[in-house]
Amino acid sequence: MDAKGSVERPVPYARDSFFAGRSGEFVDLAAMQADALRWSRDVANQRPCRPLARVAPQVVFDAEEADALLPLPRVPFELASWSTPKVGPDIHLLTELTQEKFLVIPFFRLMAC
Repeated sequence: MDAKGSVERPVPYARDSFFAGRSGEFVDLAAMQADALRWSRDVANQRPCRPLARVAPQVVFDAEEADALLPLPRVPFELASWSTPKVGPDIHLLTELTQEKFLVIPFFRLMAC
């Protein structure tokens, strides 16, 4: 099975098992999210799953993965840091954060400036 198909395979299950027939049931986003967590824990993670040799995902997680989890860092991860890069004479970017050259600017972009 291709990667796209294996990633998207759970979508019909969630659509048909969690969302089907419930469009007017959720009063707001928080209520839907809370019920989705309950459904994930009590329904989806407890069902026998064919790719897992008919074992429930929660059983596999508890047996093989739970002990490998690390605690979350105390400081939130910074997804991006912003700076103003400078273009050097060799058309590489130089940032104040790294002081390393990277990312060659295509010549046609320089001509448009």
